[in-house]
Order: sequence, then C-alpha cells, then structure tokens
Amino acid sequence: GIRDAGGVRLFIDTATRLLAAPNFYKTYPFCFPEFVRISGNEYPWIVSAFRLTNIISCNLPNVEFEKDSYGSHPSQVGQVMVNCKSKEIGRESDENALEDDTPLFIFVHGGGWGSGFPTMYRLVSRPFLTRGFRSIILGYRTYPVGTVDDQIDDLAAAVEYFVNKYGNRGIGGSDGGPVVIMGHSSGAHISMLAAQRGRIPSINAMILTSGVYDLTAQKDHEIKQGWNDISPMTAANGFTMERLEKNSPIKILQKHSQSPIEVTRNAIPPTLLLHGKDDGVAPPQSSKMLYEALQQQNPSTRMQDQIELLDGVGHEDPVVETTVGGPTQSIIFQWLESVIEKA
Repeated sequence: GIRDAGGVRLFIDTATRLLAAPNFYKTYPFCFPEFVRISGNEYPWIVSAFRLTNIISCNLPNVEFEKDSYGSHPSQVGQVMVNCKSKEIGRESDENALEDDTPLFIFVHGGGWGSGFPTMYRLVSRPFLTRGFRSIILGYRTYPVGTVDDQIDDLAAAVEYFVNKYGNRGIGGSDGGPVVIMGHSSGAHISMLAAQRGRIPSINAMILTSGVYDLTAQKDHEIKQGWNDISPMTAANGFTMERLEKNSPIKILQKHSQSPIEVTRNAIPPTLLLHGKDDGVAPPQSSKMLYEALQQQNPSTRMQDQIELLDGVGHEDPVVETTVGGPTQSIIFQWLESVIEKA
C-alpha cells in the first residue's frame, strides 16, 4: 500500500516543508533568524547579511554547524551544533577529546516511526546551545526503510559514535561532560526501548515527550481515530500483536522480562516524562502508566524520575515550548539541574 511504499512519509515530510514550517515562522517570527544563526556555515552569506542588518544580534555567539554521518545510509546523520565560544566542534585526537567537558544533547525526532527529518527539529537545539551544550539532532532510518529494531540500532550506533567522538563521560565514566537524550513521540518510544534493551548505556539523563509506551493500547486508539490503515506504527513494529507487546516498554516492565534483549529497569537512566493533557495523537495515559511501572519495580532507584502532565498542551506543543520557551522548557532545565552536574 501507500504506507508500505513510503507514500505516507513523502506526503508528511513534504507537507512539513511547505506548510508547517512557514506557519511556525509566521507564529514565531524571531525563530527564523535563530534558525539561520544556529545553522552556522550552512548559510554563511545569510548569517553575514543578518549580522550586518542586526536581524541577528551581534551579542549572540556564532554557531559551528556540521552534518556528521554515523553510518552508510543517507538518513544516518547527525546535525551537530555548538557555540563557537564553547569547545571546538571536532577533535584531532582521542587525547584531546577526553579533555572536552562540554555536555552533549541528543534529540530523537518523532514522526510515527515513518516520517520526520533532523532539519525540521533543528531549533530544539536553541535553549541547549544557550546553556553550553553541544547539540545533535539525530536522523535515522524510518519505515519502510527501517523497522523499529533498525531505528534502535541507528540510535545505539549514533550515541556510541558521538559520545566517543566528543569524549563525553556517560554512565560510569570520569572524564568529559554528561550526555542527555530527548525523544519526542515515536522518538520517545525508541529511546525508552533502546534503554530497556541496554543499547544506550552512556546516557546520563533521558527526557521523553508525548511518547507511546503501550503499542497495543495505541493501536486501539488509532483504530478508533481511523488512522490504523495509514499509520506506520503496526508495520514498523512487526504487524502482530505479539510484536506490539514485545516492543511496548510498559508491557516489558510489567512482565519482569528477563530475556536478553529486554535488559530491565536498571539500564534506564533518570527519566523525565512530559505529556500534554490535550494530546489527541498519543494519549497522556501512556506516560502516566510508564511512570507508575518504573516506580513499582524499584522505587528506591528511581527517585530522580519525574512526570509532568501539562494543562492545555497538545502533541507537538512540548517541542515548541522547548524551542521558544514556556513551561516545558522551564521544567526540563530545572530537572536537569537536579540530575546532572553540568546542565
């Protein structure tokens, strides 16, 4: 069908470029010059023109920007940004890399497991750059090119590649800055599932927004909403109810699974769950149940976990508020200050 041939992905990604992005910049006009600024040397002549006309303030730092591949597929790329006044974007040797204490922020976009691309979310870097993070907006294979297992493989490979490249300490290390991952929607799902499988052990803190953590319940929701036939979720996760349960973080925790790929709660870093109460795409009950499942397993080791269900907030709003400011952004950085040393 259209979904399995990539038609849904093409339609959504095209609509994002032609409709959603212009509407966003119309609503938040200050964000376009900020997008240009943090894009650094991708648009050097626009940056220079905006600096000369003071559209971009001379008081704001330049940003080093590069697209760095962590695999051979065109989607396996990270968009890397760091303030020029911070550390250099690259390191010539491992010895120098270990001296870099710049904290690392990695963003995993959503898109229903079947769409989305890094440039769409580049502005999420903005508040993290302001606070001295090196920011990476991650691209990965989406359905039909990649299943959820492939997406987890991509996430694990990317985290390992960038943590090694920039010398961040991760869990158990003593050198370098902390590593923070943020996932939205399906990106939150694959981030949690990767953590449960022990695939991203270097992460120090995990921020999950508008996530789906019980795929069987989400399938019921999609059927009721009339999306099931076009949603990539079921196909990307293997079609059968057995596969949907196997890929549901809540089910994994509830069943106390001991299988090799479902490593347990101990692999999950401190986690902040954010979900809008008005989310009609991924009902907030999913985050509530995940938080309860985490706490029930071993509450003494999950004291840094936090959940916030946000009034008047829809599915995309947590990403928007993280970018432009608002309750979501405030909650994130207050929580990070309590969880990691350098936030």
